[in-house]
Amino acid sequence: MFCRPISPVPHQELSIIKAYNKLWAPLHKQLFNQPMTAFRFLSKDRMLQQTTFGNGTVITANFGSIVRKVGEGETSLPAGSYQVKIGEGTEVFSLPDMGGT
Repeated sequence: MFCRPISPVPHQELSIIKAYNKLWAPLHKQLFNQPMTAFRFLSKDRMLQQTTFGNGTVITANFGSIVRKVGEGETSLPAGSYQVKIGEGTEVFSLPDMGGT
């Protein structure tokens, strides 16, 4: 969720919002009416998380700063990225560069 005070949105923030929307809007359209059927932490530091939805979609998020191994095939998931499994397909998305410190 992106939250900020009510005022005109600076250009840099608008580009971040657009980047997130481009990445997540198609997925939200598929999942908005699906129940979350499971959630679990996959690492002791809780930075690797996995959510499963009623239609079988599985999203694994690496909120950490290091590459993590995920799943049976030990797929590498870069820091700050998401793995989305829908049916037989799997895609890995990285967050847009936020220009942070």
